[in-house]
Amino acid sequence: MRKVHGAIFGIYGSSWEKVFMMQRAFKLHRGPVGYFLTDGFGKNQQNRDEKDHWPTAGAIMVSVAVDLQPEKLIIAGIDMFQHAQGTYPGDESTPNDFAPAHSFNRDRAHVMNSLERYNGELVIISDVLNREWQAHKALKSA
Repeated sequence: MRKVHGAIFGIYGSSWEKVFMMQRAFKLHRGPVGYFLTDGFGKNQQNRDEKDHWPTAGAIMVSVAVDLQPEKLIIAGIDMFQHAQGTYPGDESTPNDFAPAHSFNRDRAHVMNSLERYNGELVIISDVLNREWQAHKALKSA
């Protein structure tokens, strides 16, 4: 964090805020820092069926972007660990799966609920996410 100047950090909840601030204090990170709590975004997300899991950073970024309601939202690089070439193409050492604190169902629900709230032009550059979004819309309209 010492090398990143002018960044604004999104922190998932007040407990992580305390960790963030304590790390800054103990490592003597000085100077101003910009941050916001992401748990204030997507407040109408009521899908709490997987209480042991929370959304990934990518899913949270989608809900933050949706809440900002830009005229056009382009989402790329979110494939919910379903991409045929793995997490990072060419990297065979990183598992192509969610970490234990996350799950496909929780992430999918979070992203779909977020996208339902978006009112502008949506461009999805991800075959996996686009397929999930189209299936979600079809199910909702059925």
